[in-house]
Amino acid sequence: SNLLKGGEVAGIVLSTFEGLEEILAPLIDDGYPMVMLDESPASSCSVLLDHWAGVRIAAEHIASLERYPVACICFGPANPYIDKRLQRFCDTIEQRTGRAVEQRYIRYGQFEPESGYVAMKSLLEETPRPAVVFGMNDMMALGAIRAILDAGLTIPDEIAVVGYDD
Repeated sequence: SNLLKGGEVAGIVLSTFEGLEEILAPLIDDGYPMVMLDESPASSCSVLLDHWAGVRIAAEHIASLERYPVACICFGPANPYIDKRLQRFCDTIEQRTGRAVEQRYIRYGQFEPESGYVAMKSLLEETPRPAVVFGMNDMMALGAIRAILDAGLTIPDEIAVVGYDD
């Protein structure tokens, strides 16, 4: 807030995170210009991202690869918002390919590379191993990439990786 109060910064563009509202409340009350991505306190402006379309587009790309089985590493479990994204992904894959994403190829993690790494290591134990994996966020996809390379496999020849939503 010192940068804003000093006039060195004209405004803020922020992605949401837990506890954001209490941090920003004084700045919002003082009228500092800000734009939030995805969600915002009622008194600030926001730009909403169409995650449903983003997940659908990623799934359509994966379906176009015609590689099976398809795996997904997503945040959760028990997060209704992410559950809807996962359902959108699975529905789109099935609509485009006629093949369901099998439950055994779905892993859950956190928004961090290590979580994607652990999830991908687990997916590599499946038989057959996935031919393509969708990271529900880029950090988990980066972890998956590291696990694939550590296993001596090549990307995209042996396993393709698609990340969405950094």
